[in-house]
Amino acid sequence: MSIHDLWPALAALGGGASGFGTIFQVAPPTVAGGEWTESVVYTFTDLAGGSSPQVGLTAGKDGVLYGTTPSGSGRSLYGTAFEFAPPAETGGTWTFTSLANFGPARGTMPNLVTLNKAGALYGTAAGGSSNDGLIFQLKSSTAGQPWTVTVLQSLSGTDGATPVGSLLLSTSGLYGAALYGGDPNCNCGAVYEVVP
Repeated sequence: MSIHDLWPALAALGGGASGFGTIFQVAPPTVAGGEWTESVVYTFTDLAGGSSPQVGLTAGKDGVLYGTTPSGSGRSLYGTAFEFAPPAETGGTWTFTSLANFGPARGTMPNLVTLNKAGALYGTAAGGSSNDGLIFQLKSSTAGQPWTVTVLQSLSGTDGATPVGSLLLSTSGLYGAALYGGDPNCNCGAVYEVVP
């Protein structure tokens, strides 16, 4: 099965059998003018696996989907990043894996993630040294082990506060937007760049 068999796939913040959210797909009608079909492909069942997933999922290699939940992840409840891997055979079960848990030192309530060619994930979260938000990298080190969360930059108000949306990845760095911060006379938000 490939990503195209699940596309478009989205996450729902709530609902599902346990009320913690779902991953669902919508399929086009088989006949012109027919209705689209929605089907739930995964249900978040407890806080240990994360809850209230962000609505956007990022497609990676071999049809693997990546996403975040702003809450949940075991005892900390600060959020988690996960992958949703397709089955080896058509009709099989997809595999959900929690990649990393967040916390005060690494950010809380992670947002949408962006994937680079090397397989590292980048995103934004609340927290940081000034509590204005931060940009993080999530990278795999050893197969089967939790991924490593690295804080790349803490926002400090003048360069933005409360990052929103997903990051844009380019050859020169990462670009993003913040809801607040920027000009201290306005506090109207900012667009920022993070350069390696």
